[in-house]
Amino acid sequence: QSHPNAFLQYLIRRHSKIQDKLQQLASKKAESEHLRRLKDLLSVHFFYKPNTKAIIFAQTKYHAIRISKWISDTFKFNERKIRADFCIGHKGEGRDDRFGMTGKQQYNVLQKFREDKVNVLVATSVLEEGLDVPDCNLIIRFLYVKDEISRKQTGGRGRSKDTRHYALLESGSKEEQREKLNQFKDQLVECALELMKSKSLEALSSEIISRQIQILKVVEEERLRKQKRKAYIPEQVTLFCKGCRAFVCNGQDLRVIENSHHAVLDRSIWKRVVVKIHEAKGKELPKGALKMEKRISCKKCRYQSWGISCIFPNSCGLELPVLKCKDLIFEYYNPLIGIGTTSMPHSKWTQALFEVEDYDSTKYNLGKYILSSE
Repeated sequence: QSHPNAFLQYLIRRHSKIQDKLQQLASKKAESEHLRRLKDLLSVHFFYKPNTKAIIFAQTKYHAIRISKWISDTFKFNERKIRADFCIGHKGEGRDDRFGMTGKQQYNVLQKFREDKVNVLVATSVLEEGLDVPDCNLIIRFLYVKDEISRKQTGGRGRSKDTRHYALLESGSKEEQREKLNQFKDQLVECALELMKSKSLEALSSEIISRQIQILKVVEEERLRKQKRKAYIPEQVTLFCKGCRAFVCNGQDLRVIENSHHAVLDRSIWKRVVVKIHEAKGKELPKGALKMEKRISCKKCRYQSWGISCIFPNSCGLELPVLKCKDLIFEYYNPLIGIGTTSMPHSKWTQALFEVEDYDSTKYNLGKYILSSE
């Protein structure tokens, strides 16, 4: 009987030793490569310049809080006398906005930074502009990359002549590529400023006016393009089959659904089409569609596809024939000429020279617009 008890005691001792090892492993906090580089930067700078004041920019509020705590724990018993705190924005409704600081809390932290009670401040974009930040001589962006303006603003927080700037980024990452692009844009700005300084006021004014004229020309061309797009009303437009020029529908019979699908409400279109089961049935549906029913083709030339039929949430469960723009010919009637017309194809509906009204299921009489193939 003593044998089972001895074996049980052995298992207990063994379990205790394993548990101690597991606790030791769990107590060792794994440091990422970025944190190790951050630790090295702070150690070196505070070793050679004990009066260093640093600002570390983090991507999110959570990261700012965690990095601040990590620095405090890492240098707690270090002779460098590094004292860290964080400064983040107000609370909001986003995922990261369960954290936040009031204006008074932000002021108190910045006051500690001024009085040297805190010499490492970890912050989000709230410190880029708007808050009065004391001078510092070390700027570190920890996985923090935005645009060239943000890069300039964060760098501007280091107002001392010997300020050093660092960006801790993962090698080969998108953030590193974006940082290089921002550096290139900064260089372009510097070159542009130098070029402006080298020119006389008269030459610079003349070039600015020339550029303004070019911009106004582009704006005017865009305005005319939009005006041309509205040159016709739906009653002046007729759609024909691209293959055989058979009549499809009139422009006033079209309605836009889900801001993209152009459906026909005229009941007679079903007499002019051949209906086939859609081979993509069961696959990805058009945007906003509940069901994709059939493929519709020209009844006269047979092979020319006109589009598909779909069921949308606001179509009362009925099928709507949706046309493909590239398979049609648009004929525009110009009332100024009288009998003259202009025919042209369009690869996209945005190229059409008339506006199509949005579909409203409560606005139309289903006795006039029957939306099924029966």
